[in-house]
Amino acid sequence: MTEFLATTQVEPGISAPSSAGPSAAVSTLGCKVNTYESNLIAQGLSQEGWRLVDDRKKADLYVINSCTVTAEADRQTRQQVRKVLKRNPNAVVVVTGCYAQVNAAALAAIDGVRLVVGNDRKLAIPQITRDVVRGQGVEVMVGALDGGADIGSTPLSGFRDRSRAFVQVQQGCDQACTFCVIHTARG
Repeated sequence: MTEFLATTQVEPGISAPSSAGPSAAVSTLGCKVNTYESNLIAQGLSQEGWRLVDDRKKADLYVINSCTVTAEADRQTRQQVRKVLKRNPNAVVVVTGCYAQVNAAALAAIDGVRLVVGNDRKLAIPQITRDVVRGQGVEVMVGALDGGADIGSTPLSGFRDRSRAFVQVQQGCDQACTFCVIHTARG
């Protein structure tokens, strides 16, 4: 599932694709928690003035919410980065989620990625992007997850492209499965 966003105000450093202003998009890979958090990010970007566009369209800002539960999920994240940069080589690309949390260096090394945000700061992306679109280089914002990333009680006004919502029953895990990377990525 993939989603995308845009803004009505032209920020310095972003060229507007239309008279409506610069656009942005949010792509989701992985679990229902990522889907929920992507909707929160999209809602926040919309509140910051970004105009939503489909992920198959050219956008000025792409936010990719990644998964890392398998090597295939990692590959799909890297592939999504390449796809969006092919659509707009000048776009600001932000990668967040579990792959970003577990292997930020690998994502920061990809040409075109401007910001890597861990799960601990994921919901601040709408505010963080204001500064990133003006700057140059790659910034990595990944911290340790002591007890999990707290999505808090941010109300979500609705789920786009879905008829049913998700209800959070639990946050994190008991970290009992030695083979699992999720506790490293989610806390």
